[in-house]
Amino acid sequence: GVLYVGILEEKFMDMRNRAIAMFSGVTLAGMIMALVVSSFLAKEVLQPIKRLVFASGRWAKGDLDYQVKTTRKDELAKLAETFNSMASSLKERDNKLKEYTSQQIMKSERLATLGQLAAGVAHEINNPLGGILMYTHLALEDLDKKDVLRTNLEKAITETTRCKDIVKGLLDFARQTEPKIEQSDVNEILERTLDLVKNQALFQNVKITCSLPSLPKILIDAGQIQQVFANIILNATEAMEGRGELTVAARMSHDNEHIEIEF
Repeated sequence: GVLYVGILEEKFMDMRNRAIAMFSGVTLAGMIMALVVSSFLAKEVLQPIKRLVFASGRWAKGDLDYQVKTTRKDELAKLAETFNSMASSLKERDNKLKEYTSQQIMKSERLATLGQLAAGVAHEINNPLGGILMYTHLALEDLDKKDVLRTNLEKAITETTRCKDIVKGLLDFARQTEPKIEQSDVNEILERTLDLVKNQALFQNVKITCSLPSLPKILIDAGQIQQVFANIILNATEAMEGRGELTVAARMSHDNEHIEIEF
């Protein structure tokens, strides 16, 4: 006879099949769970983020009125509210900037008009001043060196010359010319600009303090730089409401490569 020794496979096959079925069930459940989680994330996270990205694009194009709409009560809703608040703040600043720019344009136009008027008036004043200066010199030549009137006439010449210098400064300030780059003294330009503006009513209650150490000459357009200085000084004084102290300082930079001017 024949003797067979072994183990029946049936119960092991049954265990294997149950394990495969269990593994398949777990895998299927995991896939379903992953789909559910993905759907949840797409709805609850990705879609709100996409709305924020879309809103950012609208704001970047200048549409600051656009607001992110949400009915949520979570952190993403707070983020959307923050974005909306930021857009509102940007819109407010944009409106203020537009208003400020408009005011500056109007002020520039007024300054241009005043410059033209000043040039006309200065031109009309310059001719009589030249006549006064000439006849004063002639009168001075006819006087004896010891005549007491000489002192008065010399003072008249000094003051008339000063008036002519002021008128010349007004003409140079108002004249529209092509840029003329030349070696210029920044301190002289600042002093000349202050002489032009400090006698205006706006400066009656303003103390002007200058710190102008010796500086090297630089290549600039003196006329255009003077206009820039005048605008800055006038704007600063208006911001001070015509009261207080205006400090004007010029100095070399730490690297000695350029000049720094502070108002």
